[in-house]
Amino acid sequence: MSKAGRLESDTDPNTVTVLRKHQAPMKVLKSEAEINAAKKRGDAVDTNKKYFAGQNRQHKTDKNTAVLDAETEELHHERVPLSLGLAIQQARQAKEWTQKALATKINEKAEVIREYE
Repeated sequence: MSKAGRLESDTDPNTVTVLRKHQAPMKVLKSEAEINAAKKRGDAVDTNKKYFAGQNRQHKTDKNTAVLDAETEELHHERVPLSLGLAIQQARQAKEWTQKALATKINEKAEVIREYE
């Protein structure tokens, strides 16, 4: 006999014990008839008005939008000269690499190599 003694169950082996009962998932009711039927059944009904539905207002504008609109300074990125693309192409061909091989060696996409060349 173990230290805990005899473990016996006091329940009948033919009975079933339900530990959890699954609840019906929440359902979105779209018509008035469905809502009224749910109220008659005694289901909990919660109605919410959707504001700005279908107006694509996912992102708010920044507070400094007016400041950026009033900006008059010319801002742009400097472009690399065509000679750089030519130098990359000549060095790649001297080693007999493809654009894809060069891209994998420098951990870059082949598309970037194509843009430079």
